[in-house]
Amino acid sequence: MKRLRLPAAILAGTALMIALLIATRPTPPPPEGVDTRPEVGAVVVEPSTEILQRELQGVVRPRSAAVRVAEAAGRIVALPEIGSRIAAGQPLWRMDDTLARAQRESARGAVLQAEANLELEQAAVARDRLMLDQLQARFALQQADEQRQISLKEKGQSSDMVVEQARVKTLALKGELLNLENGVAGGASRIAIRQGALVQARAQLRQAEYQVGLLQPTLDFAVTIQAQRAEVGGFIPLGSPVVEIDDGQPWRVTVPLGVEGLSRVAPGSAVALTDPEVEGVARVESAARMADAQTHTGPVTITIDRSAPVVGGQVVRLRLPLGQITGLFVPDRAVQRQGLPDDEGGKPYLYLVDASGHIERRFITLGDRVGSMRLIAKGIQVGETVVVRGMDLVRPGVEVRVKGGD
Repeated sequence: MKRLRLPAAILAGTALMIALLIATRPTPPPPEGVDTRPEVGAVVVEPSTEILQRELQGVVRPRSAAVRVAEAAGRIVALPEIGSRIAAGQPLWRMDDTLARAQRESARGAVLQAEANLELEQAAVARDRLMLDQLQARFALQQADEQRQISLKEKGQSSDMVVEQARVKTLALKGELLNLENGVAGGASRIAIRQGALVQARAQLRQAEYQVGLLQPTLDFAVTIQAQRAEVGGFIPLGSPVVEIDDGQPWRVTVPLGVEGLSRVAPGSAVALTDPEVEGVARVESAARMADAQTHTGPVTITIDRSAPVVGGQVVRLRLPLGQITGLFVPDRAVQRQGLPDDEGGKPYLYLVDASGHIERRFITLGDRVGSMRLIAKGIQVGETVVVRGMDLVRPGVEVRVKGGD
């Protein structure tokens, strides 16, 4: 057994000595003329103009219902012909509204009567207030005369009869004054009652006018009559179909857009439909002026030509133009982040190459992303060199070799 262990010990010791020799061996210098500096791709920053766009998707909103139904029961007295064009605000059909019109006229009369009653009550209260002012002045004069007669009697210049007559007049005026004050105080209540009656009469008039409108329905846009689903002279129950229409309106899509986008979007601007199977003309119809406080987005409505091969409820992809931006752009891949690598965390920075060829780390403020480019809102200057390739090979202070940024 001892003879077998001796060669193993010798081999182990030999291996250890070889490892120590290799570890302590100095690294040979690079061959003369070989550049060991890391090679990076870089670009010189110059002002440029980029077209800002947003890739969005939204759901096509169904157009107005093709079938219009009766919103009130009644007898049809007039229907438009098939193919006729009905202008905005014109009746789609007419129903017998004799009773509804009579009720509306009665409601109008009730409103006129309530207005007249209120005016009369207000005039009566105003008259009573004027009389009250006059009576208060007379009462004050009578009180002064009574006091004067009492004073004269004390001086022997007046009699008890004269003083008593003055007191009787004062009491009579006081009674009239109390009655008139009560009448004026009750006038406010009477006016409130008349005002309530007028409000009720006007509400009944609005209801009567609404009923007349249901018998002659209109739309706020023009339509074409495609078919008739009822007959003139026939009775139509509530909710029954009357006509089929084609509103001629374009398809509409509403998409959310961030605060910066809302400030740039222009109504009327062309929008690209990016689905290959969807061809048509799309434009911005409207955009919200303010964003929602919670979502920080606002709705943008886009119209698509009605000839486009889409249907209500279909999801379409859009490219929304937001104008041009001029500034200092770098490839988005050049942006590094301190800490978390995703867009939600980490402070953004760039690696720059200074005049001596050494790496500098520069923290920046980001602007819009336009395609593969990123606007640098703050942190770099025109003419500076930004590393766009080989960022994993460098650290601040390292000297590098610079080649093109492709």
